[in-house]
Amino acid sequence: MKKVAYSLIENFEDWFWWNRARKNIIIDTILTNIDNLETKKLLDIGCGSGDFLSSISKYIPDSIGIEEYEYNHKKYNNIKMCNIFNNGLEDHSFNIITALDVMEHIEDENKFLNEIKRLLITKYDQLVRGGYILITVPAYQFLFAYHDEINHHYRRYNKKRLKEVLLKNGFDIIKISYFNFFLFPPFFIVRMIDKIFNLKRIEKEKKSIFNGLLYKIFNFEKYLLRKINLPFGSSLIVLCKLKENE
Repeated sequence: MKKVAYSLIENFEDWFWWNRARKNIIIDTILTNIDNLETKKLLDIGCGSGDFLSSISKYIPDSIGIEEYEYNHKKYNNIKMCNIFNNGLEDHSFNIITALDVMEHIEDENKFLNEIKRLLITKYDQLVRGGYILITVPAYQFLFAYHDEINHHYRRYNKKRLKEVLLKNGFDIIKISYFNFFLFPPFFIVRMIDKIFNLKRIEKEKKSIFNGLLYKIFNFEKYLLRKINLPFGSSLIVLCKLKENE
């Protein structure tokens, strides 16, 4: 990613409505679908400053992150500075692996998923039950715009394509859904304007008076996602389990 994108992430994640609600949705998905979290070991790939890790570690104390970029203000201590493909981590050592808006940055998604399989626990017994991955990615290739370029995205996904690549690589889908559903219409309009007029818009680091309202709207989706899958949205979330014979 370009340096400006890293700076925006670091400055936004504490207060920006999208970052806060997205983190809540991800954590709620884990809490709702995976048992005995306190016994699990979690790896967060591309963990940034450790904002997600600082929250999920309350439920999964044995959590670690890997990150290439040196952020100025780390929010979690157990972060290893390395590349995903040169990480030095032991085979089959994690029960849960998260990759939150990471896979779109990887040119070879199959190589990326194979590395995740190497790191996931494969033992199946009554206690462990194999390994889980939780992935979020941006949705809809037709919305690819300047924001994706400065973040060095190779692609955006739809539900069908994401599902296909995961099944092909030996994962069973537990849950897959779009999210940021309620706010998708204004998001769609802004992105299409950017594309049509080739606008190079960058999010401002200034708090909006609507920040709290937008957070409440987006955060409400975590309650819906416990029961249903949403039909569209600006992002996708998927929870998978490694197949027993993989």
